[in-house]
Order: sequence, then structure tokens, then C-alpha cells
Amino acid sequence: MSHTIKITDIPMKDMKTLRAAVARIEGAAISEGHGPVKLYGGDVLAVAAIRLPGWRYPVAVAADGSLSYDNYHGHWGDEKQLKALKQFYSVETAKRLARMQGYTTQEKKKGTAIVLELTR
Repeated sequence: MSHTIKITDIPMKDMKTLRAAVARIEGAAISEGHGPVKLYGGDVLAVAAIRLPGWRYPVAVAADGSLSYDNYHGHWGDEKQLKALKQFYSVETAKRLARMQGYTTQEKKKGTAIVLELTR
């Protein structure tokens, strides 16, 4: 029996999962710690700042898991990088939850989608 779950948006609250997602994006880096993160529009309070490849400003992660960023409609950073971050965070979350329930996971690429196969 197959189950398909589509995660369109998810708050990025779990720092361990967020670090795993950032590690999957070549050239990305994360810095953690409560404080202001400088964006073009001003400083925002964040618990983490993510440097995506080619982005002029970091992506700020708030305590509630929401993201703030300035990419000037793609001129200061490719939206594909942000979409990849969200996708990898969702995949890493699903893998963590599956392992907690006793499943092993295997990833497969299907076009731009990532398919997780769970087995017990």
C-alpha cells in the first residue's frame, strides 16, 4: 500500500533537521544563535541565519520557524535555492519521524521530486 504526502510549507523549528537540510545544499552555511540578522530591509531577530549559494543576504529563521529574506525578486538570490532548502527540510523531517516509528528510509529522485521509501 502506498501513501503520498505533499508538504507545501513547514515551519523550520528543529535546528538539527535544519542543519541536515542546509548540509545538503552545496555551498550553503548556517550560523546559529539568537540575535539580529541584517537584511536589506533592516535587521530581523532570528535563531539562525542561512547563507544560500549566490544570495546577497542570508535567510533568517525566527524562533517560530518562519523565514525572512530579501532576494529582490530573484536578483539577489535564486529562488531555486530556497525551494531546495524547504524540500530538504521536509525530507529530513519525514526521515526523522519515520525512524522514530521504527522505519528505515531510502531516498530516490524522481525528476525534481524526492521519493522516500519506508520499510520495517
